[in-house]
Amino acid sequence: MLPFWLLIAAMLAAVAIANVITPTKLEVQDPPKLDSVVPKKFGNWEELPSPLIQIDLATTRDGESSINQPYDDTLMRTYRNPNGDVIMLALAYGQRQRQEVKVHRPELCYVAQGFAVRDEGSVTFPVLDPRGLPISGRRLVGTSLERKEAISYWIRIGTLYSGGALQSRIHILRQGLQGHVPDGILVRVSQILHINDDIDARFRLQEQFLGELARAMPETGRALLIR
Repeated sequence: MLPFWLLIAAMLAAVAIANVITPTKLEVQDPPKLDSVVPKKFGNWEELPSPLIQIDLATTRDGESSINQPYDDTLMRTYRNPNGDVIMLALAYGQRQRQEVKVHRPELCYVAQGFAVRDEGSVTFPVLDPRGLPISGRRLVGTSLERKEAISYWIRIGTLYSGGALQSRIHILRQGLQGHVPDGILVRVSQILHINDDIDARFRLQEQFLGELARAMPETGRALLIR
């Protein structure tokens, strides 16, 4: 059994190490509200007051964050263009991304709400980050008893466009060891698919929509979507 003084020294050392590696510096101090920076009309798209129910982004009471609700701000809107195309937009922003509290991947949200999800592979969106690099994300098809959806999304954590949960965890750990707390956002669009729809055409339209949306946003808002 260790002497009492060694136990005390070990405890103090553990506290000191924890204080050193605990991230304290927020990458974003005062993010704007999504509703104020996401335009309701841009290009050929205009917000459509819609009865369509989107696949939910888990929520708790106002102001709370938890493993089930890692978001400080969310936005869910439906848009329509003159051709009658309808796209559902969902944004979910969290100022503090940590190992236990981070942006949820749509694959998990859809499955949790009764959908079977098929991964249609990675995609490069027609949007460049400030370094001039294209943004990468994924395409999914979700199917339930009630409907079928084409889904496109990207997840940004700090300056990383995450390709998977492990990559997100490693990035958050590295930032934490440097004392930084990265922010993060889920950018998701979806469309209800009908029997004769061309799924590839739906995906291309969604990617075009997100490119136009990012370019139409003010700089402070665009910085939430891309960095």
